[in-house]
Amino acid sequence: MAQTMLLPPGLYAVAVKGGGLPPAQDPLAYPFVQVTEAPGNPPQTRVEVMGNAADRCLSRDGDTLVLKIEGAPARMILTSYKPGGRTDRNLAIEVQRLAPAAQHRQDAHPQAAAPRVAQAEVMVHVQNLGDLCSGNFDWAGRPGQRQWIEAFAVMPLAPLGPQDIEYKAITAQGWETPWVEGGSVCGQRGNTLPLIGFALRLCGPAAERLECVYEGSFLSGYRAGPMQNGALCRSDMTDDPLDGMLIRFFTKPMAERGA
Repeated sequence: MAQTMLLPPGLYAVAVKGGGLPPAQDPLAYPFVQVTEAPGNPPQTRVEVMGNAADRCLSRDGDTLVLKIEGAPARMILTSYKPGGRTDRNLAIEVQRLAPAAQHRQDAHPQAAAPRVAQAEVMVHVQNLGDLCSGNFDWAGRPGQRQWIEAFAVMPLAPLGPQDIEYKAITAQGWETPWVEGGSVCGQRGNTLPLIGFALRLCGPAAERLECVYEGSFLSGYRAGPMQNGALCRSDMTDDPLDGMLIRFFTKPMAERGA
Protein backbone atom coordinates (compact mmCIF):
# COMPACT_ATOMS: atom_id res chain seq x y z
CA MET A 1 0.00 0.00 0.00
CA ALA A 2 1.39 3.40 -0.95
CA GLN A 3 0.45 6.97 -0.15
CA THR A 4 1.90 10.28 -1.28
CA MET A 5 2.56 13.51 0.58
CA LEU A 6 3.54 16.91 -0.78
CA LEU A 7 6.13 18.72 1.35
CA PRO A 8 7.21 22.36 0.91
CA PRO A 9 10.93 23.15 1.10
CA GLY A 10 12.26 22.61 4.60
CA LEU A 11 13.58 19.98 6.98
CA TYR A 12 11.36 17.08 8.12
CA ALA A 13 11.63 14.05 10.41
CA VAL A 14 9.77 10.86 9.43
CA ALA A 15 9.73 8.50 12.42
CA VAL A 16 8.13 5.29 13.71
CA LYS A 17 6.18 6.13 16.87
CA GLY A 18 4.60 2.72 17.50
CA GLY A 19 3.79 -0.69 16.09
CA GLY A 20 7.35 -1.98 15.59
CA LEU A 21 8.32 -5.36 17.01
CA PRO A 22 11.20 -5.89 19.47
CA PRO A 23 14.62 -6.46 17.85
CA ALA A 24 14.62 -10.09 19.03
CA GLN A 25 11.83 -10.94 16.61
CA ASP A 26 12.53 -12.26 13.11
CA PRO A 27 13.31 -9.16 10.98
CA LEU A 28 11.33 -10.68 8.10
CA ALA A 29 8.21 -10.51 10.26
CA TYR A 30 8.37 -6.75 10.59
CA PRO A 31 5.97 -4.50 8.77
CA PHE A 32 8.01 -1.65 7.32
CA VAL A 33 7.56 1.60 5.46
CA GLN A 34 9.90 2.73 2.68
CA VAL A 35 10.29 6.45 1.94
CA THR A 36 11.12 7.46 -1.65
CA GLU A 37 10.88 10.51 -3.86
CA ALA A 38 7.98 10.39 -6.31
CA PRO A 39 8.71 10.72 -10.03
CA GLY A 40 7.71 13.92 -11.78
CA ASN A 41 8.86 16.47 -9.21
CA PRO A 42 9.89 19.87 -10.65
CA PRO A 43 13.48 20.00 -11.97
CA GLN A 44 14.44 22.57 -9.33
CA THR A 45 13.37 20.26 -6.50
CA ARG A 46 16.24 18.76 -4.52
CA VAL A 47 15.58 16.01 -1.99
CA GLU A 48 18.15 14.59 0.42
CA VAL A 49 17.31 11.65 2.70
CA MET A 50 19.42 10.90 5.78
CA GLY A 51 19.04 9.20 9.13
CA ASN A 52 19.47 5.98 11.10
CA ALA A 53 17.21 3.73 8.97
CA ALA A 54 18.88 1.43 6.45
CA ASP A 55 17.75 1.54 2.82
CA ARG A 56 15.25 4.31 3.69
CA CYS A 57 13.10 1.69 5.42
CA LEU A 58 11.39 2.35 8.77
CA SER A 59 10.50 -0.71 10.82
CA ARG A 60 11.38 -0.47 14.53
CA ASP A 61 10.11 2.03 17.07
CA GLY A 62 12.36 5.07 16.93
CA ASP A 63 13.61 4.54 13.37
CA THR A 64 13.94 8.01 11.84
CA LEU A 65 14.70 9.54 8.47
CA VAL A 66 15.38 13.24 7.93
CA LEU A 67 14.21 14.79 4.66
CA LYS A 68 15.90 17.95 3.42
CA ILE A 69 13.85 19.54 0.62
CA GLU A 70 15.13 22.53 -1.34
CA GLY A 71 14.16 24.53 -4.42
CA ALA A 72 10.50 23.57 -4.78
CA PRO A 73 7.88 21.36 -3.06
CA ALA A 74 8.55 17.64 -3.30
CA ARG A 75 6.06 14.81 -3.55
CA MET A 76 7.21 11.82 -1.51
CA ILE A 77 5.91 8.24 -1.49
CA LEU A 78 5.44 6.19 1.69
CA THR A 79 5.07 2.51 0.76
CA SER A 80 3.88 0.13 3.50
CA TYR A 81 4.87 -3.55 3.40
CA LYS A 82 3.21 -6.14 5.67
CA PRO A 83 4.24 -9.80 6.11
CA GLY A 84 2.00 -12.54 4.78
CA GLY A 85 -0.67 -10.17 3.59
CA ARG A 86 -1.68 -9.31 7.16
CA THR A 87 -3.71 -6.14 7.48
CA ASP A 88 -3.78 -6.01 11.30
CA ARG A 89 -0.13 -4.93 11.60
CA ASN A 90 0.38 -1.20 11.20
CA LEU A 91 3.25 1.13 12.02
CA ALA A 92 2.45 4.53 13.49
CA ILE A 93 4.40 6.97 11.31
CA GLU A 94 4.82 10.62 12.28
CA VAL A 95 6.01 13.35 9.91
CA GLN A 96 7.22 16.45 11.76
CA ARG A 97 8.59 19.62 10.27
CA LEU A 98 11.89 20.48 11.93
CA ALA A 99 12.72 23.69 10.09
CA PRO A 100 11.36 25.83 7.27
CA ALA A 101 13.34 26.61 4.15
CA ALA A 102 16.20 29.09 4.54
CA GLN A 103 15.03 32.66 4.12
CA HIS A 104 16.43 35.13 1.61
CA ARG A 105 18.67 37.90 2.90
CA GLN A 106 16.10 40.53 2.00
CA ASP A 107 13.67 39.02 4.53
CA ALA A 108 12.77 41.81 6.94
CA HIS A 109 12.58 39.32 9.83
CA PRO A 110 15.29 36.71 9.18
CA GLN A 111 15.16 35.38 12.75
CA ALA A 112 11.41 34.89 12.88
CA ALA A 113 11.67 31.45 11.28
CA ALA A 114 15.21 30.45 12.25
CA PRO A 115 15.68 26.69 11.79
CA ARG A 116 16.12 24.53 14.87
CA VAL A 117 19.46 23.20 13.62
CA ALA A 118 22.75 23.13 15.51
CA GLN A 119 25.59 24.83 13.68
CA ALA A 120 29.22 23.85 13.21
CA GLU A 121 32.17 24.74 11.01
CA VAL A 122 34.31 21.97 9.54
CA MET A 123 37.94 22.69 8.72
CA VAL A 124 39.80 20.26 6.46
CA HIS A 125 43.46 20.39 5.46
CA VAL A 126 43.49 19.40 1.78
CA GLN A 127 46.49 18.10 -0.14
CA ASN A 128 48.35 21.00 -1.84
CA LEU A 129 45.61 23.51 -0.88
CA GLY A 130 45.89 23.94 2.88
CA ASP A 131 43.02 24.65 5.28
CA LEU A 132 39.50 24.97 3.87
CA CYS A 133 36.36 25.66 5.92
CA SER A 134 32.76 24.68 5.34
CA GLY A 135 29.51 25.28 7.24
CA ASN A 136 26.65 22.99 8.27
CA PHE A 137 25.02 21.17 5.31
CA ASP A 138 27.99 21.86 2.98
CA TRP A 139 30.66 19.42 1.81
CA ALA A 140 34.09 20.11 3.29
CA GLY A 141 37.06 19.36 1.06
CA ARG A 142 37.17 18.93 -2.70
CA PRO A 143 35.01 15.87 -3.55
CA GLY A 144 35.76 14.56 -7.01
CA GLN A 145 38.86 16.77 -7.47
CA ARG A 146 41.34 14.02 -6.53
CA GLN A 147 42.84 15.97 -3.64
CA TRP A 148 42.74 14.11 -0.35
CA ILE A 149 42.16 15.30 3.20
CA GLU A 150 45.12 15.08 5.59
CA ALA A 151 43.49 16.48 8.76
CA PHE A 152 40.21 17.98 9.96
CA ALA A 153 38.56 19.74 12.87
CA VAL A 154 34.89 20.25 13.75
CA MET A 155 34.26 23.57 15.49
CA PRO A 156 30.80 23.56 17.11
CA LEU A 157 28.77 26.75 17.39
CA ALA A 158 25.83 27.42 19.72
CA PRO A 159 23.99 25.52 21.02
CA LEU A 160 26.83 22.99 20.77
CA GLY A 161 30.06 23.37 22.74
CA PRO A 162 33.47 21.70 22.26
CA GLN A 163 32.67 19.19 25.03
CA ASP A 164 29.52 18.06 23.23
CA ILE A 165 31.22 16.30 20.33
CA GLU A 166 34.09 13.88 19.79
CA TYR A 167 35.61 12.57 16.58
CA LYS A 168 38.47 10.44 15.32
CA ALA A 169 40.11 9.48 12.04
CA ILE A 170 41.60 6.46 10.28
CA THR A 171 45.13 7.18 9.07
CA ALA A 172 46.77 6.01 5.85
CA GLN A 173 48.43 3.24 7.88
CA GLY A 174 44.98 1.94 8.82
CA TRP A 175 45.02 2.73 12.55
CA GLU A 176 42.42 4.77 14.39
CA THR A 177 43.39 7.97 16.19
CA PRO A 178 42.11 8.61 19.74
CA TRP A 179 38.80 10.44 20.13
CA VAL A 180 39.37 14.21 20.34
CA GLU A 181 37.11 17.02 21.56
CA GLY A 182 35.39 19.56 19.34
CA GLY A 183 37.76 22.18 17.91
CA SER A 184 40.81 19.88 18.04
CA VAL A 185 42.71 18.97 14.87
CA CYS A 186 42.54 15.28 14.00
CA GLY A 187 45.29 14.06 11.66
CA GLN A 188 48.45 15.89 10.59
CA ARG A 189 48.70 18.91 8.32
CA GLY A 190 51.23 18.79 5.50
CA ASN A 191 52.42 15.22 6.01
CA THR A 192 51.36 14.28 2.43
CA LEU A 193 49.46 11.28 3.84
CA PRO A 194 45.67 11.01 3.50
CA LEU A 195 43.03 10.07 6.01
CA ILE A 196 40.96 7.10 4.87
CA GLY A 197 38.00 7.44 7.23
CA PHE A 198 36.48 9.20 10.22
CA ALA A 199 33.75 8.97 12.85
CA LEU A 200 31.80 11.39 15.07
CA ARG A 201 29.64 11.11 18.15
CA LEU A 202 27.74 13.45 20.44
CA CYS A 203 28.36 13.35 24.20
CA GLY A 204 26.37 13.95 27.37
CA PRO A 205 23.14 15.98 27.28
CA ALA A 206 23.77 17.02 23.67
CA ALA A 207 23.27 13.42 22.54
CA GLU A 208 19.78 13.46 24.07
CA ARG A 209 18.56 16.55 22.23
CA LEU A 210 20.61 16.52 19.02
CA GLU A 211 21.67 14.05 16.38
CA CYS A 212 24.73 14.03 14.11
CA VAL A 213 24.63 12.57 10.61
CA TYR A 214 27.76 12.36 8.45
CA GLU A 215 28.95 11.12 5.06
CA GLY A 216 32.31 10.68 3.33
CA SER A 217 33.53 11.00 -0.24
CA PHE A 218 36.63 9.13 -1.44
CA LEU A 219 39.10 9.37 -4.33
CA SER A 220 37.68 6.22 -5.93
CA GLY A 221 34.31 7.98 -6.25
CA TYR A 222 32.77 5.91 -3.44
CA ARG A 223 30.33 7.66 -1.08
CA ALA A 224 29.87 6.25 2.42
CA GLY A 225 26.97 7.05 4.72
CA PRO A 226 24.91 8.54 6.09
CA MET A 227 26.40 7.31 9.38
CA GLN A 228 25.60 8.08 13.03
CA ASN A 229 26.67 7.51 16.63
CA GLY A 230 30.41 6.97 16.15
CA ALA A 231 30.15 4.47 13.27
CA LEU A 232 33.27 4.50 11.09
CA CYS A 233 32.78 6.22 7.74
CA ARG A 234 35.17 4.71 5.20
CA SER A 235 35.26 3.36 1.67
CA ASP A 236 34.59 -0.27 0.80
CA MET A 237 37.92 -0.18 -1.07
CA THR A 238 41.20 -0.69 0.79
CA ASP A 239 43.27 2.44 1.51
CA ASP A 240 40.86 4.74 -0.37
CA PRO A 241 41.76 8.37 0.55
CA LEU A 242 39.07 10.64 1.95
CA ASP A 243 38.40 13.73 -0.19
CA GLY A 244 35.15 15.11 1.21
CA MET A 245 33.17 15.25 4.47
CA LEU A 246 29.55 16.21 5.05
CA ILE A 247 28.60 16.69 8.70
CA ARG A 248 25.17 17.78 9.92
CA PHE A 249 23.68 18.41 13.35
CA PHE A 250 19.90 18.30 13.80
CA THR A 251 17.59 19.00 16.70
CA LYS A 252 15.67 15.84 17.56
CA PRO A 253 11.86 15.95 17.61
CA MET A 254 10.50 16.58 21.10
CA ALA A 255 9.02 13.07 21.31
CA GLU A 256 12.47 11.51 20.89
CA ARG A 257 13.84 13.66 23.69
CA GLY A 258 11.32 12.38 26.21
CA ALA A 259 9.59 15.73 26.49
